[in-house]
Amino acid sequence: MTYQKFRSNGFYRQGIFDHNNLNSTILRKGKVYSVLVNASFASSNVQTNGGLLADSLPKYYDLVFIPVRKEDANLKTKRTNVEVENYFNFLNDSLRGLGLYTNHSLRIKEYRYEEQSDTLYKLYAQINSDSTQTKDGHQWAQIANGAGVFFKFKNLFFKTGLDAAYWDFRNLGRFRDTLEINLLADLNIKLGKFKLVNKLDFNIVGAANEFMNETRIDGSISRFRIWALGSIENKLPDYYMRYAVGNNFNNIAGNWSKQQRLYLSGNISSHFWKTEPLLSYQFFSGTKNYFFNDTSWSNDVLANLTLHQFSLRLPIALKWFHFQPSYSFAIMNQSFQFVPQHILLTRCMVEGSLFKAKKMRAYVGVDFSFLSSYERVAYIDNVGAFNYHTLSTKMDGYSNLHAFFGFQIDEFKFYFRFENIGIYWNDRSTSVGKNFSLPSQQFRLGLTWDFFN
Repeated sequence: MTYQKFRSNGFYRQGIFDHNNLNSTILRKGKVYSVLVNASFASSNVQTNGGLLADSLPKYYDLVFIPVRKEDANLKTKRTNVEVENYFNFLNDSLRGLGLYTNHSLRIKEYRYEEQSDTLYKLYAQINSDSTQTKDGHQWAQIANGAGVFFKFKNLFFKTGLDAAYWDFRNLGRFRDTLEINLLADLNIKLGKFKLVNKLDFNIVGAANEFMNETRIDGSISRFRIWALGSIENKLPDYYMRYAVGNNFNNIAGNWSKQQRLYLSGNISSHFWKTEPLLSYQFFSGTKNYFFNDTSWSNDVLANLTLHQFSLRLPIALKWFHFQPSYSFAIMNQSFQFVPQHILLTRCMVEGSLFKAKKMRAYVGVDFSFLSSYERVAYIDNVGAFNYHTLSTKMDGYSNLHAFFGFQIDEFKFYFRFENIGIYWNDRSTSVGKNFSLPSQQFRLGLTWDFFN
C-alpha cells in the first residue's frame, strides 16, 4: 500500500493545489486458484487562476503580487478504481497453467468546476447559462465483468476472453449510458534473450468496433540492450468530448468519427568504458484527432499530425564524479512548432563517503536545462485541455539551473534543492505557456526515514 500527498501554494496568486493518491495491491498465488486485487483512490483540489493578467508584469513585480486572470475559480476531481482478477488452473501446477479466468472492475470519475466573476464574458468566447458564475460538473461510472481462457508454460503465456462493460454519464441533469462488449487478448513469449508482449482490445458491441493493439519487445544482442514499443489505435473520442456541456463550452456537434493514432518508440543501449550511452527514437502520428478549439472539440485543428524525436543520453561515472548529459531533437510536420526542436539536459554531481567510518554518504550537484524556441499553447483549465486552435506568439528559447545537495546515514536521508536559478539571467517576461511566465526561485527540503523489521 502506498500513499502520496502533494500540496503547495503555487508560484502565482490563487495557485493552491492539493493532490492525494492511495494505492493498494493484494496478490495470492496458488497451484489451483490465484487472485490479484488492485484498488486506488485519487483526489485533487486546485485553484485555477488562468495565469497572469499580463506577461510584461514579471519584469517589475514578484509573481505573488501580480493579478491573475481568475480570482475565484476551483476545480475538484476524484477517481476510484477497483480491479479483481481470478485464475482457476485445472493443471494444479504453479509452473504450468490451463484454465479459466475472470476479471471484474469498478471505475468512477467525478468532476466539479466552480468560478465566480462579473467578467466571464472577457475570459470565454461563449456563455451558455450564467454570465456571473459557473457550476459545471459530471460523473462517469463503469462496472465491467469479463471471462475467458488462459494457458501458460515455461516461455509462453496467453489469455483471451470477452469483457462486458456498462457505463453511465451524468452531466447537469443529462444522462447517457452504454453497454460495450470487447474481445481481449494478451500474449507473452520469451524467445532466447528476447521477450515479446502483445495486448489486443477490439470492440464488438457499443463502440463502433474501435480497437487498440500494443506490442513491446525487450532483449539483448551481444553487448547491446534493445527495447521497442508499437501501438496503434482507432477509437472514438472520449466520452467527455462526446457528451459533456458546461457554462463555457459544448460537446462535439454532429456525428463523431474515430481517431487514428500510431505510436512507435525504441532505444538501444550498451556499456563502454565508464559510460552507458542510450540512443532512442519516438514517433507519433495522429489523424482526425479531436482537440479543443475555444468553445468545443474539433478534428480539423490538427487533422494530420506527425512528430519525430531523436534522443541521446551519455552518462559518465568517474568514481566520485558524475556527468549526465542528454540531448533531444524534434521534427514536426506543422507550420507551427509547439514542441521545442532542441532540448538539452545536463546533471553534474559529486558524491562520496565522509569521515573515516564512511557511514555518511553525501552528494552535491547542479541540473542545467535548455529549451529552444517554440509556440506558446494556452491551457484551458475548466476543460482540462490545451488549445492548439489559437496559438500565441513564438517565444525565445531559455535556460535554467537548479542546485542541490544531500546526505544519507543508514536509513536516514536528507536533501535540499534550490530551483529556478535561471530567473536571474532570463528575461522575466519569458513565458513557458500562454499567460504563464517562468517560475520564480524556490527551495525544497526533504527527509526520509525507512523502517524495516
